[in-house]
Amino acid sequence: MPEVLDRSAEQRAALAALAADEAADARLFARRMRHRAELDALTQHVGEQGPEEFGVLELAGTARIGQCRAASQLSDARRLVEVFGATLALLEAGVMFRETAVLLLGLTVNCTEAVQAEVERRVLDRVATASTTDVRPVVEAVIPEVEADLDPELTRERLERSRRGRRVWVSPGPDGMQQVTGVLDPVQTRRWVLDFEELVRAQKLTDQQTGTVRTQDQRRADLFAGLPGHLLALLQAIRQGNVAELLALAARDPDLADRLEALAGQAPAPAAPASRPPTVEELAVALLRLPVRNPMVLNVHIPMTTVLDRDHRSGWVEGLGPIPAEHARLLVPYAGLRRVFVDPASGVPTGLDPHQHPALLGPDQPPDERTAQQVRDRLLALLGPTTTVHHTEPRHDPSRALSEFVQLRDQRCTGLGCSRPARRCELDHETRYPDGPTAAWNLSAKSPRCHRAKHHGWQVDRLDTGQSRWNSPLGHSYTRPGVWQAPPAVPHDLTLGPPRLPACDDHDPYPRDRPLWHRPPAPPPAPPPEPQHGWHDDPQF
Repeated sequence: MPEVLDRSAEQRAALAALAADEAADARLFARRMRHRAELDALTQHVGEQGPEEFGVLELAGTARIGQCRAASQLSDARRLVEVFGATLALLEAGVMFRETAVLLLGLTVNCTEAVQAEVERRVLDRVATASTTDVRPVVEAVIPEVEADLDPELTRERLERSRRGRRVWVSPGPDGMQQVTGVLDPVQTRRWVLDFEELVRAQKLTDQQTGTVRTQDQRRADLFAGLPGHLLALLQAIRQGNVAELLALAARDPDLADRLEALAGQAPAPAAPASRPPTVEELAVALLRLPVRNPMVLNVHIPMTTVLDRDHRSGWVEGLGPIPAEHARLLVPYAGLRRVFVDPASGVPTGLDPHQHPALLGPDQPPDERTAQQVRDRLLALLGPTTTVHHTEPRHDPSRALSEFVQLRDQRCTGLGCSRPARRCELDHETRYPDGPTAAWNLSAKSPRCHRAKHHGWQVDRLDTGQSRWNSPLGHSYTRPGVWQAPPAVPHDLTLGPPRLPACDDHDPYPRDRPLWHRPPAPPPAPPPEPQHGWHDDPQF
């Protein structure tokens, strides 16, 4: 049997060379951005087509890139030099790497220059040497906090600019493949993910029954591609009155059966031949206007100081990331509340209230003038001293309650640069069972890849601050930050301003100065459209 060679020295040399390359790339990127900013400044008053167009065309021709990319590079270069001076200095020193700076520029592209400068000041120490996986949530959480401190209207204006850019488009990929991309607002995205994954699980059962062999990614892609066709087939069956088989298949889902029956009831009965049967296009419009089922659970973590209007810390949507404080407050009257107890020094959750307090309002109940005080009283009733006790369990697999707490605490995989949500991770014993107990302090969420790495030479230490320190087999040490931040200090003589409800969110079509609970009457329904020859010609599509 050949002797196994120790290649650690060569691996360390390769890693050192890679680190040097990244630092050199950062310096080169900084120099290139300075040159682009200089080009942008020199071409501000040159050319008959206008200053911006002239610089874009010159850069596109010189760098052999598209104009859209050239315009983006000129804008980013100007902001990097004029606004993000400290970031540029770290790039030139080889301390911050290129991808971190690119992400910082991209996340702040819709912010004012004053907000960009303040965001850089607040986050630079935390993101300068962090992985881009960890930079994104830090910056996304700080942006609305800065805007709230400077001018609360800045958040609304930025979110409205971003939301106006929602879209879906198709672009070419390699080997004749096509890529469908969508940009949606956070709540739409989370709802879509939850509902789509429910369909994927049903498709997996069908594959098992029919013997179809597909990977999970292939199953998702095929289901996504077939959704419009399945919808039109359903509408065609409803128009022809062939819904009995569909209702039989939906017998295990009463909600779905009710929706299909309600939709089928919109079609004229066969006994009334004088009535024109609805077209497929009309049925499609009716179906798309039906209320959709809510997600099973949408967990949103909101600091108590935020909902009490003491500060503007961002909330956190499980599986998604930070949401602005004002959006988080909008959910409070309609949400069931569950207290999460945290460490006062680090903000890391230490306990979970076993009782859930029901929602104050139902999904169809509009807030009234009394609701703000009711929300305030409800929140204050939850405050008070409490004690959390960590229990160990006498088995390898944690109970449902313990698993739920660990997933809530970790939020995502604790591995390096990994963003897999904790609910899709494996719960790993930091010290192997049975040497280490099944307890919250000895469990952490890890993706399969990170779990395997931990069992193949990597040493992992979990810190009280919520950080994870990963030590590689080659002797390198990396620290992965946690997702929580220390709660603010609250004075003993705390005084609260008058309670209020948020005016409205960016989905509300009414003026911002109109309170949410003073809505005008709904407009009368529009008359039905004239029959169209094809849905491509229908403005509703």
